[in-house]
Amino acid sequence: MNNNVAKGGPLVEEDSPNLRVSTDIIVRQNIFKKLSARLPDNQQLYSYKLFHRFLKNSDKEEKIMDYDSYRSFVEYIQPNNRPSSSVSPLFFENVAFLSPSSFLRLPRTANECLKDTTLWYYCSRKHLAMQFLLKLALFYCEDSTGIISEASFQAFVENEMIESCPELKNKMNPSFYPYYSCTVSRKIFFFLDAPRRGFIKLQSFVSSKLFLECLHAAISDQHNNNNHHNSTNDEYVQNWFSAESALYLYERYIDLDVDGNGMLSKSELSRFGNGTLTNIFLSRFFEECVSYKNDSTCQVEIDYRVYLDFVLLLTNVSSKAALSILFRILDSRGCGALNVYDLNLFYKDLKAYLECMGLESPPLEHLISEIFDMVRPVNSWEITLKDLLSCGCGGTVVGILIDATVFMEYENREAVTGVDESETEAMDASCDAEEAAEAAAISVL
Repeated sequence: MNNNVAKGGPLVEEDSPNLRVSTDIIVRQNIFKKLSARLPDNQQLYSYKLFHRFLKNSDKEEKIMDYDSYRSFVEYIQPNNRPSSSVSPLFFENVAFLSPSSFLRLPRTANECLKDTTLWYYCSRKHLAMQFLLKLALFYCEDSTGIISEASFQAFVENEMIESCPELKNKMNPSFYPYYSCTVSRKIFFFLDAPRRGFIKLQSFVSSKLFLECLHAAISDQHNNNNHHNSTNDEYVQNWFSAESALYLYERYIDLDVDGNGMLSKSELSRFGNGTLTNIFLSRFFEECVSYKNDSTCQVEIDYRVYLDFVLLLTNVSSKAALSILFRILDSRGCGALNVYDLNLFYKDLKAYLECMGLESPPLEHLISEIFDMVRPVNSWEITLKDLLSCGCGGTVVGILIDATVFMEYENREAVTGVDESETEAMDASCDAEEAAEAAAISVL
C-alpha cells in the first residue's frame, strides 16, 4: 500500500509527473518572491508624496531633485539593493533598480536636476517592466534557455498584462480577451519569429522596441487616468497593443465576413482597404498562408490569426519581416529570384484593374525597366530578396505590383523617392535589457 494513502496523504506517487510539476511551480514561485523582494515596494513608488520628501525646492512651482537628493531617495527606497549572483541575466544581473547611470540617462533640467514627474514616471514603469520580465521567464518560458512559445505568450498577455491594467479590463469584455491576446502576440511573433517556428527567445523580445510598445499599452491608460493627460481615440487605435486598436481590428474583420461564418474567403478579403489589391496577389497569399477549406462552399478561407498577419503585412510593407513574406508571394515559381515572368504575372492583373477604371496602364517594358532601375540588382536579369531589402525602396516596388492604389499614387508622384523605412528600423533596433526598461520610462514622458 502507498505510504501516503496509509497516512491519509494524497494519492500521488513520489516520482509522478503531477508531483514534479507542482514542485516546479512552488520553486518558481519562491524564486519570484525572492527576486521581487529586491525591487522597491510598489506602494512606495506609486505614492507621489514620497518624492516630495527629497525635492530640492518643493516650495517652487517646478519641483526638482538634484543628484544628492536623488542618492538619498535611492537609499531610502532600496537600502539593501546589492547585486545578487542568483539573479538571471534576463533580470538585470548586477544592475540596481536605480543607479547613478539612471540619473544620467534621464532627461534633466538646465541645472542638471531631475523633475519630480520624470523620476516618478520612470520608477513606476521600470518596476512594472521588471515584474513583467520576472513573470515571463519564470512562469511562461518553455525552458531555462528563455524560449517562449506563442501559446505561452498569449497566456501571459491574458493572465498578467490584462490583469495588471484595470483600464484594459474595463474596455474589453472577458470574452474578447483571447482575441486581444492573439492580436498582441501576432505582432510580436510576426517580427521576431521570421522563420515561423512558433517560438522566440525572450531576450530578443526584451531587447526589441516591441517590448516598449507592449509595456506602454499596459500602463498608458493608468498614466493618462492618474495624471489627467488627454489622448484621442485615434491615438489609441494607432497603438497596435491598445484595447481600442484590437477592437477596431476585430470589427473590421467582422465587417469583411459577409457570410458571418467567422472566416474570410478570398472574395471577402478582396474588400480590404480600398479594395484595390490585385486578384493574383490575393490568390498567392492564400496559397502561402495557413488556410482552411470550407466543406459547404468548397472555398479556401482564413481565420482571424491569419487575417492579423495580412494586416501586418500590408501596414508594414517596408519592414524586413513583411518583405520576406511578400517576396515569397511574388516568387510564384519558387526560384528565389524574380524575373520578367514573375513581374508580368502581377502586371496582367494590375493592367486589367486599371483598364476597368478607365485608366491607361504603362507598357510592361517601361514598368520592368523602372523597377530594375529602382532596385539595381546584382544580376541585371533577376531580383533577389537581398536586392529588395538593400535597395531602400522595396516597399514601393512591391506596392506597385500588388495594389492599384499604390501604383496610381506612384505614377502621380512629383519625384521618385524611396519609402520610409522607419518601421524597419523600429523593429530591428535593439538595446540591452536595462536600456529597454529605461527607454520605456522615457518614451512616455
